[in-house]
Amino acid sequence: MRAMRWLTGWLIGCWLWGLLMAQPPSLQGEGWELRYRGGRGFELRIAGATVGRTSSVQIAAPDWSRGYYSSGEGGSVSRTGDTLTIRHPLAPPLGELIETVRLLDGTTLEWSLQVRWESDSPAIVEWCIGVWNAALLIGASLRGDGWLATPVLQAQPITREGDYLFEGRELSLETGLGAITVRADSGTPFAVLDGRGNPKRGWGMEGPALWLGTLGTPLPSKQTLTLRYQLRIQPRAPFEEATVLEPGLPMEAVEDGWSPQPREPVLVPPPRIVWRGAGAPFILSAHQPVQIGIESDEYRAAAESLARELTRYGLAVEISVRPHPQPLSHTVGEGSSKSLSPSRGEGETKPLSPSGGEGTGEGANNLIFIGGSRELQRQYPVPDRAGAYCLRVQPNQVLIIGRFAEGAFYGVQTLIQLLQPAPNQLQIAPITIIDYPDLLFRGVHLFGGTQKEFHQRLIGNLIANLKFNRLVVECGYSQWEAIRPAWVDFSVPKANLQAIVALAQANQLKPIPLLQSLGHMYWVFRNGANTALAEDPDTPWAICPRRPAAKQLLSQLFDEVLALFPNDAFHLGLDEVTLRGRFPYSPECQGATVAGLFSEHFRWLVGELQKRGVRQVMLWSDMLLAPGEAHDGAANAADPAASRFTREQVLKAIADAPQPAPELILCDWHYTPTEPDGYRSLDVLRQAGFQRIVATTWYNPQNIYTFAQAARARRITGLLQSTWAGYSLTEQSLRDWTEQFIAYVLAATYAWNGDAPPPEQLPFDAEQFFHERYWREPIPLTARQGFLIDLRPAYNLSLGALDATAFSTLPTGRTRLNGYLFQLGESAEQPNALMLASLLAPGEPSRYPREVIIPMGRTVRTLHILHTTGWQMERNEPVARYVLEYADGTQAELTLLYGVHVRAWNDPGAAIESPPVWSRRLESGTRVRIRLLRWQNPHPDKPVRALRLQAIHPVAGYTLLGLSGE
Repeated sequence: MRAMRWLTGWLIGCWLWGLLMAQPPSLQGEGWELRYRGGRGFELRIAGATVGRTSSVQIAAPDWSRGYYSSGEGGSVSRTGDTLTIRHPLAPPLGELIETVRLLDGTTLEWSLQVRWESDSPAIVEWCIGVWNAALLIGASLRGDGWLATPVLQAQPITREGDYLFEGRELSLETGLGAITVRADSGTPFAVLDGRGNPKRGWGMEGPALWLGTLGTPLPSKQTLTLRYQLRIQPRAPFEEATVLEPGLPMEAVEDGWSPQPREPVLVPPPRIVWRGAGAPFILSAHQPVQIGIESDEYRAAAESLARELTRYGLAVEISVRPHPQPLSHTVGEGSSKSLSPSRGEGETKPLSPSGGEGTGEGANNLIFIGGSRELQRQYPVPDRAGAYCLRVQPNQVLIIGRFAEGAFYGVQTLIQLLQPAPNQLQIAPITIIDYPDLLFRGVHLFGGTQKEFHQRLIGNLIANLKFNRLVVECGYSQWEAIRPAWVDFSVPKANLQAIVALAQANQLKPIPLLQSLGHMYWVFRNGANTALAEDPDTPWAICPRRPAAKQLLSQLFDEVLALFPNDAFHLGLDEVTLRGRFPYSPECQGATVAGLFSEHFRWLVGELQKRGVRQVMLWSDMLLAPGEAHDGAANAADPAASRFTREQVLKAIADAPQPAPELILCDWHYTPTEPDGYRSLDVLRQAGFQRIVATTWYNPQNIYTFAQAARARRITGLLQSTWAGYSLTEQSLRDWTEQFIAYVLAATYAWNGDAPPPEQLPFDAEQFFHERYWREPIPLTARQGFLIDLRPAYNLSLGALDATAFSTLPTGRTRLNGYLFQLGESAEQPNALMLASLLAPGEPSRYPREVIIPMGRTVRTLHILHTTGWQMERNEPVARYVLEYADGTQAELTLLYGVHVRAWNDPGAAIESPPVWSRRLESGTRVRIRLLRWQNPHPDKPVRALRLQAIHPVAGYTLLGLSGE
């Protein structure tokens, strides 16, 4: 059963379009609203909370071997009175597909689907009327006309076969938000699936979800099938009993409001072999320069990477070429030998036998030495694998011996993660690590952008530290002279691309340009430019591959691109050629087939790149795969015969190229998770003769994990993590699509170490790691003064009421998180949080105020806010408001947006302004998080009379655990 199988090639643009619609068509009842969001379908909001995140329609072969239609592309919507009609763009030869929603009264709507199937091919329709946010429904009582798994929706998911929660014709839910009834008027029953316990349910990516709809209804040929539901919604009224609370809260001045705090290192990607040593840590003092010795200038880039990190702590650094110091000791495995690597076992504890004497050597004390010549590789246990290194930390020296400069650089990245701040010093516990990657190609695909600083942080701080070795830069939307009339305001300046190339090369990343060279070329036709070169001028998407002027333009573009990028490799794109417009269509291409044109054009492209010395040619795989040759929709050849022909011709174009022929790398992209052996496209491509294949993932954690496992098991070349967050990446892209960038952490983990456990079992928090590395904020090694507010008199909730076990290990009393001091509750059994009014809050509603006023009577530079919400909302939803009231009567406000400043404790999503400072993985795989928001007072010199905390959202349940500041 394959609920919600989206055509991933269409998802990106449709989702963005839906999110950006200023006023989506909607129907409004009494306290609820149904919005049409294009490719996301319908969104159901009750009492201001999004209960139904999305809806969809799909038509496919009965065994799902072929998809005929997926509503991910959206449809044309019209409104007549209280009726919305969506005409889905089903190809006319197949039939007609119409979805209609009609408001019957203030509490009831009628929702119908009409399918006219004209094809003789057997087909089924799957209609999802809602992917519902299960977190908002926990505790709801259920009554159904049909089979029902439980009378109450528990926090624990339904895990029986098929994930069935309900199957029948009518289901009623009594929830904290109100009463909801779903009834199928037709003779076809509907199902409710519980996806919370199944990470492979793609529709649960945004959080724990229930799926409602009809599964696999057969379509009668030459007839019209009608499916119909009624939804009745009766919401509760919000804030009826909420009050204003003005408690007297103790405030204390403290000398160490922030202080450096050592903690257990988090090593990502997880190393293969780790020995913890015994004895004193290696110390880097704040009072003297750090000495970094390098074997030769070949290792200066690695040393400078370490130096940049050390300056984060205010340390001075001196780098010099010097002889290799003899190790102080060759004893390994002293103390605990448990591996830090999150592998399924306890790690390896093989004995080491490095050569060398016992002497300290000249200048060995308090020295960090970096090298990697063949001579040193023979002296130390450096595996004979690309990227390998040996790292040894002893009380008086650190040695990093890599397999040449690449391995040494990766050893430095691990050392960076081992650094721990303490008062007036950095320290590194004794340890020995031997490490190397599983996959040779470990890449990130991204776009350029107009903000240099963003890419500097993303590449220099994060991607390099994660030990990636390829950077594929999609650069169509750039300021190429050949397409100057098509420039738009976000076209990337060449100087920005040059900076990305230089940054990549300084961090052991091979920069590879990606320039779409057939389809996906709308960037050439912007502002109405160059439409004479389009295959279909009415829908300019693909260039005409046989038009001489189009080839001339591509040649000019190749010259411009390769003037900025090295010619080691070039990615041609070549995916989804037929996604938009008519292809073939132009007079030159009339009578040709898609496969023939594609193959002919690829041969010409290879010749052009070979003229320019390009040694590796890369392309996407989907036009080489037919439906059924991949487990998802990333197979865009017309049929198996066309895909076989295209594969043969692509390989032949390389074989026929003058020697030395360029190497071919095929990037096989699939974003829907399946079992490792389910990625059948890898087998199809290998059997066809493709030697170098790169598994390409997106941001679904399960997809990244299983596709990386498939790559390792089949011994294919590597993994490429794609980024689809707009054509020009900026800080705003990170805010809008944070999950895509955090996915780099997972991709790095599984590309490097295939023994790492599944995402839900990783012992580290990927978001927490991302925040620390991306922002790379300065960390002083001395304490800072501040103040501490004791919230205990205002606590009204024990977090255990939300989950009996989730918060059992939450710190208590006076505690320090990420260096910040807080006064927390005394135990998990007692109240330990202040929750604002919410329809879902447990117990008496009168306990939960809509506003809290906290007297201050002092100046404030920064507030440190330890918080969460009780329940998940949608991104950018206003949740609560902080107001600083100054003594002069003026105010400053901060509105907290969901997914930006705060998230629910059990929400798997990210909040870019509020990193997790306490994180715990439950046995179920759910990760519980408490977040820290630092609010910089815009007027730090003004005395603050009071701080007001106000509820905005009637459901979110904004929750404050701790408050301090400077």
